[in-house]
Amino acid sequence: FPTIDASNRRAIDYFFLGNQNLEYVEKVILKSDGSQTFNNYSFMNNPNLKDIRFEGVIGQNGFDISSSPLLSKASIESIINALSTVTSGLTVTLSKTAVNNAFETTQGLANGSTSQEWLDLIATKSNWTISLV
Repeated sequence: FPTIDASNRRAIDYFFLGNQNLEYVEKVILKSDGSQTFNNYSFMNNPNLKDIRFEGVIGQNGFDISSSPLLSKASIESIINALSTVTSGLTVTLSKTAVNNAFETTQGLANGSTSQEWLDLIATKSNWTISLV
């Protein structure tokens, strides 16, 4: 998909639900105030999604993209960077496989979720619960 301007939408519910062939989304533009809502089905069942970027702020209802184990490092960084800095009590759920591979420190060990680079990245969003499944 090319750039998708979703900044005029109130909710991003069921946005890419079940699109098993989806591999690449150039950019999803969100509102800058984080007022849009996501639900757990917004990005559910996208096992081939490798690359997606966000512009704007994720700040309502949490965010679950755990069914995408192929996400690139740049995509994961984009998601974390888009999380609101003022919202609290919300959870972002990512694929542990994606994080381990994207931030891997030793070739073939898939150990990125314990890397200092990953820990430094998520430390910038300590107001969120970062869940890896």
